[in-house]
Amino acid sequence: MKFLFLIFFISILTSCKIIKSSSELNSIKSEIIEYTADSCYARGILIKNNILYTANSNGKIYSYNLSTKEKICYESKSEKIQELRDIQNIKDDIVAIQSGTSGLVVHLKNNALEIEKHQIWDSVFLDGIDGSNNIAFMMGDPIQNIFSLYKNENNKWEKCDGNISALEGEAGFSASGTNVQILNDSTFIFVSGGSQSRYFKSSNKGKTWSSKMLPFVQGEGIGAFSVCFKDDLSGVVVGGNYTQPTNKMKNSFYTKDGGKTWEIATISPNGYRSAVHFKQGVYYTCGTNGLDYSLDYGKTWFSISTKCFFAMTSDDENLYLTSKNGKIEVIKLIK
Repeated sequence: MKFLFLIFFISILTSCKIIKSSSELNSIKSEIIEYTADSCYARGILIKNNILYTANSNGKIYSYNLSTKEKICYESKSEKIQELRDIQNIKDDIVAIQSGTSGLVVHLKNNALEIEKHQIWDSVFLDGIDGSNNIAFMMGDPIQNIFSLYKNENNKWEKCDGNISALEGEAGFSASGTNVQILNDSTFIFVSGGSQSRYFKSSNKGKTWSSKMLPFVQGEGIGAFSVCFKDDLSGVVVGGNYTQPTNKMKNSFYTKDGGKTWEIATISPNGYRSAVHFKQGVYYTCGTNGLDYSLDYGKTWFSISTKCFFAMTSDDENLYLTSKNGKIEVIKLIK
């Protein structure tokens, strides 16, 4: 009996600690970085060597040096680039993607943006890209009912060997470029939304794929927008309805078995969420009506802010979130 009481007492203390933390975090102070005076916003953000890079709605990449505060704008000298939706460090190269009627891969080289065109992604709406020093994976919306999936393993882009047929009305969301992820240089994952939401996984660099239905509400502009696995087994997927940003119904799910099964969060994020990020034992998720965090790998979420955010990244001290009008908000990581 005393043992059971001790367990109960410890659980109460733990609960109080979490609630106290939530209260403290709701009043947390933040810093604002204005990287440009242009009225643009970034759906992609990257940090490398203490420099923030953003991929922006005006087709430009901006950098902000966290040490010197220097700001640089990079744009194409050859042709106009439309909205950039994602940016990654791949094989020591800063790479962004253009989404639209025709996808483009854009490289930051020689203080300008160099455009890489390829017939295999001509007329493809690109949604997200991820990579490492060894391999890259990129996906786009279906063409002729087949998802557009590409890999780059030897400095050459090619289609993934395995084909995935899309369901009617199913596609990807390029809200923050985080609907794709590479694990261990060989496992590709991505999520879809719309008429159906699904989680896809390939353990052999796109040769074969498995899929699992995600229990989001079905409909245009609804479903899974972002996925993040902290390891091979534990992951979170977030989304919702971007036309109803305060709707919290079925907007987040988590898995403990590598995506074989998904459970709904018992306390949901505070609305539609476009990105999810993991750092130092904590999941963060953001959207147009705020930022939330989870200490139990996606089971329960607590609000940090109700401001508008699009994408995020982090270093060992801070979380960096893109917002409207060329701004980045900086918030201390939860320790």
